[in-house]
Amino acid sequence: MGLENVRVEILASARKEAEAVIAKANAEVSEIAKRVKQEIDAEKEKSAAKMDAELKLLRENDLSKARLEARKTVLHMKSRLIEEVFAKAKKELEHSGKEARKKHLAWLLSKAKEEMSIRYIELNRHDIGLLQSGEMGGIEAKESKIIGGLIAHNAEGTLSLELSYEACLADVREKSVGDIAEILFGGGR
Repeated sequence: MGLENVRVEILASARKEAEAVIAKANAEVSEIAKRVKQEIDAEKEKSAAKMDAELKLLRENDLSKARLEARKTVLHMKSRLIEEVFAKAKKELEHSGKEARKKHLAWLLSKAKEEMSIRYIELNRHDIGLLQSGEMGGIEAKESKIIGGLIAHNAEGTLSLELSYEACLADVREKSVGDIAEILFGGGR
């Protein structure tokens, strides 16, 4: 029986060692699983934080783009409104009555005479004959394709002074568009 006892003892000892190895391995597996879970959770948090930051950046970019588009739209609408104001002014000048056109021409001619010696002026075909010969003072009138006003020329043909409605409106636009925008839209251009 001695051999049987040795065998039982060896088996019991082997079982104990196997159980200890298995317990140790299970503990290590459990510890590894715990660390892996912690690392996964940490990576999830990092990824979530990174994704949140990227989403925030995307939202901010989209918001900035939307604001820029809104500003462009408002600027375009303001520009169109200013264009409409000038178009309306041009149309009103073009369709002004004979008396108003006669006054405009007399005033423009006096301004041109202050600037230069005039040989002839160009007028809209409907305006020829509106000024009296006394106002003209020997200045010849020629037809032009302007909508109104006049273009004055000296005798040598070297100087001209454009006081057509178109030129006057362009001058007003260039010099006063800021003031016009202020009047139309207030402080927030």
